[in-house]
Amino acid sequence: GGVTLGLATATTYLEGPIQKGKSSFLVSARRTWLDIPLKKINLDPVISFYDLNAKTNFKLSDKDRLYLSFYTGSDAFNQQGDKDSLNVVQEEYTNTQWGNTAFSLRWNRILGKKLFLNTTLLKSAFNFDIDYHKSLVSDKENVTDFYYQSAIQQTAIKTDFSYLPNSR
Repeated sequence: GGVTLGLATATTYLEGPIQKGKSSFLVSARRTWLDIPLKKINLDPVISFYDLNAKTNFKLSDKDRLYLSFYTGSDAFNQQGDKDSLNVVQEEYTNTQWGNTAFSLRWNRILGKKLFLNTTLLKSAFNFDIDYHKSLVSDKENVTDFYYQSAIQQTAIKTDFSYLPNSR
């Protein structure tokens, strides 16, 4: 395992066997840390992200392997404004977030010295959100609100064969 603290991010990981010679795991995470002091000193814009990866594999037999993978990550951009170009006091903010989550389960089977089978079940989701608000503090009726949300989800199962006629 290990931990790294960089100028903009912190990263950690842990890997090892679950059962020696039969299974193992790997987990890693990364996050920006600059958003924490930027929020405290009210500096705009604030940008942040994180991601998490996890993988494990199992040797079921001499011919069968099982692999599980998971990923999730998110990014954000947040900006606050309090005056326009004419120095009129107003309330304004923009919050934008986007991210992915994915999971896969793969079974690998050795069918012969040169033929392999892979069957994969996967699920993924992507989201994208924008939230915008603007109003004059002195005029609560002059308000602009905008919210947009988009998402894509996928679920699939696939099987493929790999034939390797020689070592090249």
